[in-house]
Amino acid sequence: MQTAMRHESLRTTLVNAYALTVVARVCDVLFFLGLFSAFRVEEVGLYSWTAAIMAFFAITLELGLSQTLVREFTQRSFGLISAAIPNVVIRLPILAVGAVVYLFWVWTWGPSLEEYEALGLAGAIQVLMLGEGYCLAWMKANAYQSVANVLSALDPVGRLVIFGILVYGVGLSGVVNLLTGILGLHLVLLVAVVIIAMRLAQGECSDEPNARSLFLSSRTFFRAGLTLGLIGLVGVAQNRLDWLLVSTYVGNVELASYSLANKAYEMLVLFMGVAMLTAYPWICRRDADALFRMRMNIMLFSLIILGTTLSLGSSLYLSDLLSWLWERKYEGARLLLLLLLPVAAISTVVVILYYQLVAREQERSLLVISLVSTGIQLLVNLWLIPRIGAVGAVAGMATLASVNIVCLSLLGCQTGIVSANQIRRTASYLIVMFGFAFLLWRTDVPLQWGGPALMTLGLGAGFSILLPRREQRWLKAFVRRESWDRLQLRAGEA
Repeated sequence: MQTAMRHESLRTTLVNAYALTVVARVCDVLFFLGLFSAFRVEEVGLYSWTAAIMAFFAITLELGLSQTLVREFTQRSFGLISAAIPNVVIRLPILAVGAVVYLFWVWTWGPSLEEYEALGLAGAIQVLMLGEGYCLAWMKANAYQSVANVLSALDPVGRLVIFGILVYGVGLSGVVNLLTGILGLHLVLLVAVVIIAMRLAQGECSDEPNARSLFLSSRTFFRAGLTLGLIGLVGVAQNRLDWLLVSTYVGNVELASYSLANKAYEMLVLFMGVAMLTAYPWICRRDADALFRMRMNIMLFSLIILGTTLSLGSSLYLSDLLSWLWERKYEGARLLLLLLLPVAAISTVVVILYYQLVAREQERSLLVISLVSTGIQLLVNLWLIPRIGAVGAVAGMATLASVNIVCLSLLGCQTGIVSANQIRRTASYLIVMFGFAFLLWRTDVPLQWGGPALMTLGLGAGFSILLPRREQRWLKAFVRRESWDRLQLRAGEA
């Protein structure tokens, strides 16, 4: 299986992944733009509230098994069929508990019909997505990443199509109608993903599971996935508990503005995370040579450059675009965007360190760090949100990112994943970029001047500060060679 992995080019896979990510994220942006435009503020708040609750259910149901499956499929040659049954066995008790909690909530709290139906539909969607995720994990670990990425992109594309048909085609609005359409979409997607995975796995050699192997496989997956699942649950608490606190203390109207700013933040971090998720099977390799590691380091430093530049640029200029779209409908989001989006630059580094540490099986240490940082964030949120509203949630996110980057850097240095010199380089680069962005904000430089200036400094400082001299020389030689090859190709075509 690792031999098959080598036959797929990391460079080609990354290009395909980012091309599909652009399509998927554009669809996501259009979907949320349509949602925030066509729905009333109260409906946006209800959708955000439902999404926050479902995030906890989804990560509990997922139980960290997607990352575990990729690692196990890659390193230990589990088959598509042989790993399916233990995964179902592990998740059945979680589904049962979730159903009981849902019914108890309905009976005890007496929610409105719209809230009751919205949560039920959203929960069913998560169950269907679980089956999709299992098949996609097998594809990613078996050199079918491009196929998996295409299938993954059908979710945001399909949601946008469903939204357009319902709202602008037949004139139906409301959260329940939207979720009903999305549920139908995932029924179709699940059938398609299962059929494709089964066909790709036809030549796979795997033994039929017996009772003993099922028990051992279930125990292996449960032990490996439990820690990652707890980390994921803590991560959801980091990113969605503040939504529920804002809704509780301030109301769904301000939650709509905060969810808008938070969604922009998540888009930035998610865009950076695509490269790490794509490169994760390669990072798990233990037999990489020096040239491969150098290329991987250049890719990781490039992500830091891109993530920092996009985050700071969006912080400075995205609110003007949103004001042009919605005028004063989400005026409360302007300050939140300015304060929250720079945190995405720090979170980009956190995501990079996280995947590197998971690849070296540091789940328990990551769990401890996640619990500590989440506890600190929760204290900040409980203190500030009742006093200053959603701005307090932004302060909690900034505190969370700061604690995580410090702790993960120390753990990475201790385990030999990163060096002290790399940490100093990264810190120096962030300080330079944040300082320049603050200068642009204070002098109120317009987009047509500030954007190119920020991009130019980001590339120049990234090359000179982040990259060691060996990587600089290799990158210069690579660019010259690529440029010469293209000139030769054009000359041949002429």
